[in-house]
Amino acid sequence: MAFCVQRTVAKDKSRIVHVSLLGLNLRLMENWRSVHVGVDGDTLDHDSITILMAIIVIGAEKLLRAELHPELETLAGPLPQDRLSRVNLSSIAAATAINRETVRRKVNELQKAGIVLRDGQGIRIVPGLVQFETLRSIIDAQLDAIARTVNQLLKLGVLLPDA
Repeated sequence: MAFCVQRTVAKDKSRIVHVSLLGLNLRLMENWRSVHVGVDGDTLDHDSITILMAIIVIGAEKLLRAELHPELETLAGPLPQDRLSRVNLSSIAAATAINRETVRRKVNELQKAGIVLRDGQGIRIVPGLVQFETLRSIIDAQLDAIARTVNQLLKLGVLLPDA
């Protein structure tokens, strides 16, 4: 089911919409911070988490535009590296609005910690870094947070089913 935004209602209820969306963003970030991947025993900072998300999204973004074999639609199995787009420091900096030097320093720290790989194919997450069950629980929590926010916006009349 597709939804459309009722711009007038969104404007009239902009404070409630704003707080709802900020709450969604906070819940989504909190869910990702729950992954206890760290550097030198410390939990990752906000920039490092954002960089990891950018590496995943930039690398796999073209998958959203392609017809995939059903076995590649699930996280249960590995994704062939040739299906990923090349990720570099500039693309991460552009996607995250983190300056390139900070991205370089953070990627170096993540590489030293064994979280990312840098080679001739670019920058990517170490395969198998986060266990499938951990990712499933995060994805479930993310979907629940999105559903709660969408339901709230539907109740407010900001979102309506697209005719």
